[in-house]
Amino acid sequence: MRTIRALDARGLLPIVTATEIDGAPGAYERFRALLTGLGVAKPRVKILPVFPVGRAMTAPGARLSEADLDGFDRTTLQCAETRAVAADGVYACPILAGLPEARLSEGDLAAALRPAALYHAACVTCHRTGATCRNA
Repeated sequence: MRTIRALDARGLLPIVTATEIDGAPGAYERFRALLTGLGVAKPRVKILPVFPVGRAMTAPGARLSEADLDGFDRTTLQCAETRAVAADGVYACPILAGLPEARLSEGDLAAALRPAALYHAACVTCHRTGATCRNA
């Protein structure tokens, strides 16, 4: 809570991000009330769906096909222009950071500005729900 207050005091817009589990009613409103109670001038809350990664990945899961993407504006996906820099390289998606198949380069940001392959089951979640990690 101290960090949220500090960010807000410095003019940064903290975003409380939570994962939606079983459609818990009122979660968004409760988080907004928490931020308002802390004195945050512009309370921002993001509720994300559960992504099939880590322990949540029980099977290989669905993958996007070219047919799924036919007519779909790929620029709406965060991986179209966002890059996450990690200790072992540059990734198009913070959810997939650390997975060797998702690495776009070993550190050269310019080399990582190429289109990302939508190969993972998590890509299906973004495509279907419009989920994004963008700070917009």
